[in-house]
Amino acid sequence: HRLCRDRKILHLLYVGFAANMCVLYRDYGTRATGERGYNIILLRDCTQAIEAHHTFADQGLTKASVLAIEMLVGASSTSDTVIAACRALR
Repeated sequence: HRLCRDRKILHLLYVGFAANMCVLYRDYGTRATGERGYNIILLRDCTQAIEAHHTFADQGLTKASVLAIEMLVGASSTSDTVIAACRALR
């Protein structure tokens, strides 16, 4: 947080494994950093939850984690969209 604040970073891109645990709930996760005032953007296609046996086929816990972030914390996008936006800024 100190580094982001000192460098005036406002937007954070999140990717990762355990979207239903670490990405959402760790002290550096989306909920905590969102509460600190950062704009959160989750890259859906670069994120995976820990699935249960009965949710594996349809990726139900991953979908639920993305939805929770979209509804409670920030926005989501895809890596292709973010890469295209960065290239357009050049």
